[in-house]
Amino acid sequence: MRAQVLEAFNTPYVLKDIPKPAEPTGQDILVQVQAASYCHTDAVFASGAMWQDLPRCYECRNNDGDPHKYGVWCSKAGNLGLSRDGGFQEYCIADSRQVAPMPDGMAAVDTAPLMCAGLTIWNALEAGRVELKRGGGEGRTVAISGAGGGLGHLGVQFAVKLGCNVVAIDASDSALAFLQQVVDSLGPLSSKVTIVDARRQKAEDVRIEACGQPENNLPGEKGVDALLVLPEAQQALTYGMKLIKDHGVCVTVSFPKDGFLIQPRDLVFRHIEMRGVLVGRNRQLRAMLNFAGEENVRAVITSYKLEDLNKLVEDTHHGATGKLVIDMSK
Repeated sequence: MRAQVLEAFNTPYVLKDIPKPAEPTGQDILVQVQAASYCHTDAVFASGAMWQDLPRCYECRNNDGDPHKYGVWCSKAGNLGLSRDGGFQEYCIADSRQVAPMPDGMAAVDTAPLMCAGLTIWNALEAGRVELKRGGGEGRTVAISGAGGGLGHLGVQFAVKLGCNVVAIDASDSALAFLQQVVDSLGPLSSKVTIVDARRQKAEDVRIEACGQPENNLPGEKGVDALLVLPEAQQALTYGMKLIKDHGVCVTVSFPKDGFLIQPRDLVFRHIEMRGVLVGRNRQLRAMLNFAGEENVRAVITSYKLEDLNKLVEDTHHGATGKLVIDMSK
């Protein structure tokens, strides 16, 4: 079968003919790949930044997070595309406990970006105290920093269709233009979104515009309920923290090389909670896919042939918008 193989870090993928995976055993199943989305984690892994010796697993031993051996935080977990062969091949082996049915009427190329980007931002919204059901976000305002990116534009759609008001932040002309297109596609729901150019608009002004003027000179009572930080940039966190009301929550999905600088006074005197999220669990995956199917949440995609994976990677590094997907039917 054909497969794109990363033979060494910081090198292009190599298209090869390799043997079809052996007959699966245990809980594993053989999957014919119809589409595979390229995610930021693929780029991070290809750079060598995620390589590590796996330590003895404490998640399973201590029942931390998930008492099963397939918990998402398990240090010995097998991850497709990272520690196990992934989706850039015609067939792959997957754990049957980690698969979910595609929504009716949704094509494989539309479903693929939801499996990582969609699930991650869905999990981030839950960490931001949004109830994940239709109307579950009513009365809540969520700021998404990096809203014009792959995760961000899905997050805007999910948040609005959950009932949230959204402050959608980005800081480049291309991302903001793309974001405007996504918001326009929401029709009447577009009124629930405030688009912000972080280069030109002061956070203090945005906070008042989106959340109202505070009373009695108490600015902490007005602001967004949750901030989702997607870019690997200190500026994104610093800007966004100014939007959060007292007792709000900041959820970070990104992990910059040099880390984030957080002001203790925001935690101590404003009681802002900091959370980090990873891709979600299977129960969240199924709920997210059902919601996306029912509410017409779709990534804006550009599709490529399997043999054009390196062109996809190049386009990613040159600022391509939306989600880039390998379409096996091409």
